[in-house]
This record gives sequence, C-alpha cells and structure tokens, in this order.
Amino acid sequence: MDVGSEECPFNGNLEIILKGIKGSYNIQGMGEKFIGVGSGGTLEIHGARKTSWTKLSQTIPKTLDSDYIFKHSVDGDQSYNWVQGVNMYTFNPTNSSDFTYKAYYLSGNPGQDWWNNKGRTEFIADVQNITTGHFVMMSVLYTMKHPSSTTDMSTVYNAMETAFFGSVTGQSIFRTLQHRDAYVLFASKGDTSSAEEIVTRENTAKQSQTADFSFTDWANDVKYYVKSHVDNVNTWAAKTEYTLTPTNIAYPVINVIDDLENWNEGDTVFCTSTDYNMEQAERARIVACPTCTSKQFRVEMSRRGPSVYDDLCDDVLFVVCLSMVFL
Repeated sequence: MDVGSEECPFNGNLEIILKGIKGSYNIQGMGEKFIGVGSGGTLEIHGARKTSWTKLSQTIPKTLDSDYIFKHSVDGDQSYNWVQGVNMYTFNPTNSSDFTYKAYYLSGNPGQDWWNNKGRTEFIADVQNITTGHFVMMSVLYTMKHPSSTTDMSTVYNAMETAFFGSVTGQSIFRTLQHRDAYVLFASKGDTSSAEEIVTRENTAKQSQTADFSFTDWANDVKYYVKSHVDNVNTWAAKTEYTLTPTNIAYPVINVIDDLENWNEGDTVFCTSTDYNMEQAERARIVACPTCTSKQFRVEMSRRGPSVYDDLCDDVLFVVCLSMVFL
C-alpha cells in the first residue's frame, strides 16, 4: 500500500479504518485487526514535509492570577453562594468591570420549597432583563434536577429558550438536564446564533464529569471560559469556574530555534521536557499569527497550573502531529 510518494507527498488527512467481525479471520503472525507488512512488502505513507520537533529559544511565561481580567470559582469552600442549581454571569464585552452574578436554587430538592420558588422566580426575571449584546455564561452547580424533585420547571425552560434562542423551541439541552449532569451555556443576548450549550451526562462508573466552553472575542482581545464540574462521590467537590483572559496570555507566542514555516494553523503540538514525565505534556493548537517570524508561532494552550507548567517550561521540545490513524 502506498499513500503519496517522495516526489508527490499526500497533503490531505489520512484515515485508515480497520473493519471486520471479531473471530471471522486470523492471519498467522498478524492477528485479527492489523496493518501488516509481510516479507518483501512495503507500506509507504508520504505526508507533507514538516519539521518533527524543535526546542524553545525562550521559556514560555507562566500565567499568574494577576494576568486574568476576571477569575471566579464557586465550590464547597464558599458555602454562602453554593446552591444546587445554576450560576450565571453576564458581562459587557466592552467593559469587563460591568457584570452581574447570581446563583439560582433550581434543583427542586424536596423540603426546600421556599428556595425552589425563589430561584425560579429570580431566574425567569433575570434572563428576560439581560442587556442586549451582553455575554452570558451559565453553568450547573452540582445538579439541576434532584432525583426526588416533582417541581414543574417548564416556566424556567421556556424563559431560558426565549432569552437565548429567541423563542420556546423545546429543543434546548438545558431542558433535558438530569441529576448531576455537568452543563454550561455561552451566549450573546440578542444573537440567537451565538448560543452554545455543552453537557456531559452523569456517569456513575466515574467519579466526576465536566463540561466547559470557551469563546474568544477578538474585537476586544478577551477569551471567555466557563466550566461546570460535578463530583458523583463528594457533593461539596462540585464547582463552577469563570475566567476572562487577555488574548496575549490565552494565545502565547512561542519562540523556537528552528525555521517552522511548514507548521500551519490548526496543527496540534505537544510541549514536553526531555527529562520530565510525558504524561504531563501540554497539548496546544497552532492559531493564526500574522506578525510571527518563521521561528515563532502562536498557540491556544490550556495551562494546567504552576506545579506542572513551571517545570515543563525549563527545558521543552515541541512535537507536531503529522497525521492521524484511527484504529
């Protein structure tokens, strides 16, 4: 099998799918599902020529708390606003200090009727009164629907869909949420095409589930991020998180020793150390950088905290993924 050649490399994305029913065939020395090359055979895959790795010429600056425009999380250590239901922020995109925040008790936990009614009433009123053009970030804290709840949530669902989708659609993910589903929403009030919902359903086979979403407002150089984390074992370990980060911090420019003109926007790279645990490599995606030199590129990178990141940035390599094979 040949894909491309030295003179004419294959520049597309290659996907190899292995099909067949288990036990239907077996080739000696190869097994059942395989890409096998027998004696005298060849397998040649020639992709676009790219530099496979390089070294940093400068360390990547670590992100400090002071670098964020805004950062807030709600967890079990902040019991004054830790309520089962939804947390919601609204931000003026041209003035990040102009924002609102509220926690809504919406889980329908039996015995909490006063809180349930208060949460529903306030949520319905608030989503109707969000200023047009303001960004909305919403996330579930622990649960939107207690397993014993008999509360009628139709007015809440209708208000949410009208506010962010323009009408009662009956199709929102928000309407389908069950006990301990992790869920986030991002929307620009008044722009129904902007609404994005992300959900990770409860999985009792795992300890927790997380849903998150990010949006970059390049016009104002801000990256918005919202997260919902639900712990199935420890209720108080559930948390929500909201951050606003300047784009120069969220998308750092990386300086390296080699010419990397053959690395392109959309390529995936890994940052790791020659003497560090590979399991703690940082994954990033190359994004557009019109001002970068041939020895620079810009990435979108999720930094996982100083304990990992500081060590990695002492001595790092970047390795680019040249292609993907799906087995």
